Amino acid sequence: MFARFRTSHRSDSSISHRQRWGSVLVVLFLVGLVGMGQWTALGHQVLSRVPLLRSVTAAPDTTTQVMNPAAFTVGNHPNHPDARYPSYLLPSVFAGEQESTLSEFHRILDLYTKRQGVDDNFTIRVFDSETYEVLGVYSVDHLREQWQAGAEMDWAQVDSERRRLTRRMVDYHEDQGHPREDIAVRWGRANQLQEAYERDRPFAEYEIRLAQYLDMSLLPTMLGVVETFNQDDLVSTAGARSRYQMMPYVLERFGVNTYALRTENGPTVQVREEQHPLMAMEPAFTLMRGYINAVGHELPGLSAYHTGPRNIFHVYRTFLMNESRSLTRSTSVVDAFVWGLTDGFDAVSEESTFKTRSRGYIPAVMGAMRAYNPNIIDPSQTQRAARVELAAGTRTTLADLLGALADERLNWGPNTYSMSMYERFRHLNPHIDLPAADGDGIPQGGNIVLTSASGGDPVRFFVPLGGPELLETSRRVQLDAEATFIFDENTYTRPRNGTRTAADEAYAQLVDRIGQFGFTDQNREQLITLRDRFRTLAEENPSHYRTMQLRIIETHWRVWGASYWHEMERTATAATELTRITPQALHPFDIEDRPPTTLPAGPAPEN
Repeated sequence: MFARFRTSHRSDSSISHRQRWGSVLVVLFLVGLVGMGQWTALGHQVLSRVPLLRSVTAAPDTTTQVMNPAAFTVGNHPNHPDARYPSYLLPSVFAGEQESTLSEFHRILDLYTKRQGVDDNFTIRVFDSETYEVLGVYSVDHLREQWQAGAEMDWAQVDSERRRLTRRMVDYHEDQGHPREDIAVRWGRANQLQEAYERDRPFAEYEIRLAQYLDMSLLPTMLGVVETFNQDDLVSTAGARSRYQMMPYVLERFGVNTYALRTENGPTVQVREEQHPLMAMEPAFTLMRGYINAVGHELPGLSAYHTGPRNIFHVYRTFLMNESRSLTRSTSVVDAFVWGLTDGFDAVSEESTFKTRSRGYIPAVMGAMRAYNPNIIDPSQTQRAARVELAAGTRTTLADLLGALADERLNWGPNTYSMSMYERFRHLNPHIDLPAADGDGIPQGGNIVLTSASGGDPVRFFVPLGGPELLETSRRVQLDAEATFIFDENTYTRPRNGTRTAADEAYAQLVDRIGQFGFTDQNREQLITLRDRFRTLAEENPSHYRTMQLRIIETHWRVWGASYWHEMERTATAATELTRITPQALHPFDIEDRPPTTLPAGPAPEN
């Protein structure tokens, strides 16, 4: 039933931690060299050469610099988390043999790196949860052979078979003398991860650019992989939706709506905007950035996206109450977070919902990131489109819209050339529950009536680049020009000089202080001052950038306005009284009247 059983003996643990990770670093270095060879020039069609297909910038506050169209590998990106946070994510070859909290964290990362990128969906890895010694690696060969022969796999059924075999393996190792409570199991996910990467191919470029736009590493680009394997229609048992798994009230807060459209000759059609990656992506990343700011660093911030800020503050408080004697001026919230995943896990999990899944979340995200390193991002495979809305009070049918867009010069996206016009529109708008077509025409129940709003929510849909100009020329369909948002090679490029204000700079400094356990009433008062200033800036200049920054600080404020933040403040104040550098309060006059600054040209240094 299963084969390729391999057991490691405790004598194997004599291999030094330095040697193991030295080998990993060599492999990462070689992968980087291979990735550098993948930089090849690709043909790039510049739509602006055709007057009808004139390209439009993404927003008035972004630059027009065109991204190099050459393909690249993620592992070589300067914003890769290994490059952004090396002191936490990459073990030093000069660290010596002494065991430490960080070395245990690296062993956990190594375990999840194997789970995500080495062990396929037919593999079961059994290990000792205390020493991380591998007890056995098992392979469900009969299912793997079926898959290799071309059979389609239901991964839930594969997991069901692995679950049955896992019970036998745990019993076996207990009979071999291992304490049952120390026997742990991880199932490989490499096949599902590769499927997830493939699903993300049309959108990965935007995720990478949006993460950099919000001054994050590339780690957030893996949250859809870990949450849902980038499946947009999954709904969790708690009701979370989209590939990024956001609760309905959060989606509504960010303007991602659900409504219905009537048809000319059929039942109504449901529209679920969260099922379109280009509608769910920005709210998810903005929410992540708000959590990151609220808890002081990206690593625990992304964990907060999964387990909630309350649990992250519980990790911090438990660390401060248990390790206060070892605090120094350089101790950061990341040190507390890593402690909560390793030495302090038992204490943290005892009185919170921060359990095994929460413990493995960031290692799973990091494992998915490293498994993604050799994958090529090819801009020619990115979905380019314009998100549009009809002018207020107007309507049109899908048949009339497609008639107005009947121009072969329009590019509806990769792998769509053999599709009918209707299927091209359906492919470009997965959030609209349109029926599949039998032939080239619009099927029964497919001719939706597009209006400017439905139930008070704006009706948003996508057309190919050049579509808005074509519709404007034809005058058959009226669009709200101010609502059009372009997804192309300029979207989420760095803001222009002068976009970043003194208030933005002050907020970044505040987040830096939070990273050193700056959960103080003084910092909270400054947060309120900055939030009010951000509201004013957004009213004066409701640009895309300013709106995003306001949503980020509003998310931060919601976290700091919760009752559990006050518990965090009391614990942090008591524990860090002797080590804190008291911050200077920032007067509102300084925020308003200081000259604006420019955004840094590259990724920010590690906090």
